[in-house]
Amino acid sequence: MVAKWSDSILTPQELSLIKARYFRSILNVAKPTEEASALRLIGSLANDAQTADAPPDLAAAELAALEAVRRLAESMHTREHNLVAAWNGATRAVQHWLGLLGDQPQ
Repeated sequence: MVAKWSDSILTPQELSLIKARYFRSILNVAKPTEEASALRLIGSLANDAQTADAPPDLAAAELAALEAVRRLAESMHTREHNLVAAWNGATRAVQHWLGLLGDQPQ
């Protein structure tokens, strides 16, 4: 039998924490990486879906982080001049999401 996310014993908050830490890790790995690889890494995050059944405050923070990562991916794809602001926005949004989950900044 294959386990489904819906069969998980993890709460929506625990799943959200795992995702937020993953987002932080990928952002940290992608930033110093060469452009094409970084875009693939960020693009993979941009296609993620929100955690189901998360409390409203976590859902809002997660959505904000997803939107910021999507803006970053678009900025990288179009080679927008204000890429630093897009990186900073995505990083801040993920840190805020983690903060709501009680995770310490790295």
